Amino acid sequence: MNFIDKFVLPPTPEHAALLNVIQVLAMLMFIPYSGMITGGLILSLILGNKGKTDPLKKQFSVDIIQKLLLNKKIGYTLGIIPLVTIILVYFQFLYGNRMVSLNLMILATILFIIGFIFMYRYVNRQKLFELLKERSNDDNSTIELLEEYNKISGGELTHRAGVISITFILLSMFLFVGSVTVTANPLKWESIQNVWEFIIDSEIWLNFLFYILLALIISTSAILYFFLVWQGGIKNRTLEYLEYVKLFSSKLGLLMTIISPVFIALSLFFLPQLSLSPIIYVLTFVAFAIIIIIGNLYYQLLKTSASGLTAGIFFTVFVLLSILIVKDQLVLGNAIKPHLSSVVFVKAEELSKEREANLTTTTGIDAEKIFNEKCSACHKFDVKVVGPPYNETVPKYNGDIKKLAGYIYSPQKINPEYPPMPNQGLKQKEAEAMAKWLIDKVGKK
Repeated sequence: MNFIDKFVLPPTPEHAALLNVIQVLAMLMFIPYSGMITGGLILSLILGNKGKTDPLKKQFSVDIIQKLLLNKKIGYTLGIIPLVTIILVYFQFLYGNRMVSLNLMILATILFIIGFIFMYRYVNRQKLFELLKERSNDDNSTIELLEEYNKISGGELTHRAGVISITFILLSMFLFVGSVTVTANPLKWESIQNVWEFIIDSEIWLNFLFYILLALIISTSAILYFFLVWQGGIKNRTLEYLEYVKLFSSKLGLLMTIISPVFIALSLFFLPQLSLSPIIYVLTFVAFAIIIIIGNLYYQLLKTSASGLTAGIFFTVFVLLSILIVKDQLVLGNAIKPHLSSVVFVKAEELSKEREANLTTTTGIDAEKIFNEKCSACHKFDVKVVGPPYNETVPKYNGDIKKLAGYIYSPQKINPEYPPMPNQGLKQKEAEAMAKWLIDKVGKK
């Protein structure tokens, strides 16, 4: 059993339905956020490296950091908390399962937090340099001094923080996406027994590459929206710069969008029939239709200067993510259904009965005394008296203390062969103690 099983409880069927909703909501926060920072860091580092000889790309690299990597509070809300929630839900759904991918989910969370910390070092160092540059009041000598300092020390430290950040985040997302992939494919539950088998699995790599592709779609749509539309667009930038941002983001976004259906189709090909259902194919078709719309919007933006299209791209991408997340959650539900019914729900019922039994035994009520005073005149365990023998009636409750206690507390006529049982005036706790005593007594016979 995974050590985290000590900290989570197996859900009942009712709780499992609620957990599904929580899982979808957490994914709707985490996937767009993680995709935006992943794509944002990749683009910022690449453009920053090219920006050593091109001021336009250097400025674009810095602006991506300012606009896309948000602040820490938003990062905790959309990143860390949803990720921890997702991991806990997976452990509840797969309670008692020993697959290696579950433990790798914990490692993914740790790596993501480390990457998150270094990401804000990267952000803060860039912001500090820009702030000092703005406060130089256009004094060329001061600006030159700052740039020289940045080149010698600060620039290297800033770039290093960015590289460390994206490395940890990419490792984290590889483990996270891989773990989700394994969980959604029951055939891999036994075949992937160690980290090496996990690393070389082709389906995991396919889905991880699809995540990178989605991250670039999310980040380019966010760049277009936050740079050109949100609160009037980015300020104090030249028309040449804004045109470069539009063309770069539109071309990259269009390319990634055109490629994405291939990955979606291949991901279905890898899944066993157990994980699939008609609604999943319907949602896949809907996703393809939305991808066509997004691609068309990117294309129209390339051909026109209508900045209003950027908002359409940004929000349509979020709709696409929502469809894909719901689809994947349905795939997960199909994959884990046998495990839920045969292991998790059974264990949840056992724990529930144990809790009820513990509650009853700690009341200090003498159930045997109640039996002798109120019940023994009409009932025995193995022979019929006024009422039926307990050996016949008690097993019908299948060890359900609450159900039997409910009947004892407020008896109703059930068997027409016997007279109705009179209400004995017991308190609820006394009825529960009596039910527990009867179930234990009959079970020993």
